[in-house]
Amino acid sequence: MVVLTVLRDAHAIARPIIKTHAKVCSFLLVSSPTASRNANGLFSHSRMVWPQGSVPISSPFGSRTETFVDEINMKLFLVRHGRSNYNELELCNDDPNDDVHLTTLGIFQAEQVGQTLKNAPLQRIYSSPLPRAMQTAAIIDRHHRLSVIPHPGLHDIRTGFNGKPVRDYFAAIAHSPLTACPPGGESLLDYKSRILATIGHLTGQPEATILAVAHEETLRIVYSWYHDLADKDLRNLHFANGTILEFDLFP
Repeated sequence: MVVLTVLRDAHAIARPIIKTHAKVCSFLLVSSPTASRNANGLFSHSRMVWPQGSVPISSPFGSRTETFVDEINMKLFLVRHGRSNYNELELCNDDPNDDVHLTTLGIFQAEQVGQTLKNAPLQRIYSSPLPRAMQTAAIIDRHHRLSVIPHPGLHDIRTGFNGKPVRDYFAAIAHSPLTACPPGGESLLDYKSRILATIGHLTGQPEATILAVAHEETLRIVYSWYHDLADKDLRNLHFANGTILEFDLFP
């Protein structure tokens, strides 16, 4: 099947989707980042769909052995929201009451995601409660009419720098990017624990195909966990607005 990529640039040319098969590995979603993994809930036939220019700096596929299975019980789509006005301003946003919304480009990106997934047999759509994600999910849902479910577990990482420049946040955690916890915020490892627990809950539901709209950090966490990347490599992963990650799950 050939579909269109989600485009990063409103003037870019549509390209066929990129589908990459990845190694089958254990994926037990737990609340503790130090817990061991086992064979419960394996991901297989992972397809990573990136807009042009957003492929991770360090791709793990080159040295991986490909293994495939036939039995698929569930499909999970993870989508990064479309570009927002705070992306343009390079500001942090923790508060859902702030006026943070999709730009014209962001709306276009969300519409492209909707077109890409319009024939996907979605049974449930979840979203971060932040407006930029909810707006993206609502645009995608025009093709499915499922009613978007806001899920607090998908909320973006809480920086403690709401409304302040992203560069100030990164400067504040530079001494310990994984464990630093600014006042009113959470550490990256705390966020990882929350996201993995949330994804574990969502994928434990009876629906066969679900979609979750969230944030770049969310995609980084799930992608790196699946590919056994070290926590220190999280910042080397870059997913543009409108990126889709697709996972097939089997028991």
